[in-house]
Amino acid sequence: MATDVHDELTIQIARELQQEGTCVRVVRAIPRQRVVDVSWAAKRAGRLIGQHVRTSVTPLTPRDDGEVAVVVLLEAEPAPPVADVATSRVPRQRA
Repeated sequence: MATDVHDELTIQIARELQQEGTCVRVVRAIPRQRVVDVSWAAKRAGRLIGQHVRTSVTPLTPRDDGEVAVVVLLEAEPAPPVADVATSRVPRQRA
């Protein structure tokens, strides 16, 4: 069972992704942390089901403080196991 609101959101998104391959959440644009929370939960949901996800944010109203849609889509390539992600290294770019 989920231990907090973020875990519950992650599980809900994971279920929708498994069933539909996409998920849309409509949230208020202000405070922006809500948009970040949904995007982060979407990334966690992808890891939970072993898939890469892509998120995008689309304004639904012309006002800056209006609603936005956070759209989550499954990508074609499966995500590496969590253990591999934790131990993988990102090559450094030289300036």
